[in-house]
Amino acid sequence: MLEQRPTLMAPVLLLVGLVCVLAAPWLPMAANGRMVITALGIVGAALAAGPAWRWTLAARR
Repeated sequence: MLEQRPTLMAPVLLLVGLVCVLAAPWLPMAANGRMVITALGIVGAALAAGPAWRWTLAARR
């Protein structure tokens, strides 16, 4: 878990992870580097999804 209480940082990390996943194929670098950036983006987005969802629900209250 990235954080104990939901804050604005969780949705920001989720968006950064998704941007890494979507933008990595177009980066001008070796294929191995693009795969690493994509993998880190996937892991980061997966870890941030739960806290981001809790922050979204808490922000609605």
